Parts: sequence; structure tokens; C-alpha cells
Amino acid sequence: MVVAKQPKTRVVDTRSSDVDLSKSDERLSNFVPGASDLRGERQKLKKQDNRGNFGKSAREKDRLAQERMRRQQEMAAKKKQLEITIPDTITVG
Repeated sequence: MVVAKQPKTRVVDTRSSDVDLSKSDERLSNFVPGASDLRGERQKLKKQDNRGNFGKSAREKDRLAQERMRRQQEMAAKKKQLEITIPDTITVG
């Protein structure tokens, strides 16, 4: 006679705010020796001031502003609506 096994259900409580990582620490130290030494080391990076390195000269900025204004004026001139007058009567022929 064959007895069917009932699958076991596993209940995991995820409401807890603290997690016990001691099991994973032990597994990690067995898997990768010396990994626990690397965990606390981080290199601090200094904030660099790059504002002056990539700045454009005042003449360059003025030239670009003038080009922008010229392009805007050209676009405004292109967008003017044509004014067409149509007579009351149109003759064909």
C-alpha cells in the first residue's frame, strides 16, 4: 500500500522588524573566507568643485544668446500668417 505524502506548509512571519542574520553570516564565512573583513570598509569620496572647469567665457555666452535671439526672430518671421483677400465673385474662364 502506497501512502501519499502531504506537502508541509511553511509559515514565515514577515511582520518582525528585526532580522537575525547570524545564520547567513556563518554561511558566508564558510563559503567565502575573509568576507566578513570586507563588510565594514568603505571609501569616502571627497566632493569636488567642478564649477570653474567647464565654464564658458562671457563672450561665448553672449554669442550664444545672440544666436538664440536671431533664431527666435527668424522663426517668428516664418510663422507670420499670410493675408489673402478673396473677391466676392469668382469668374472662371
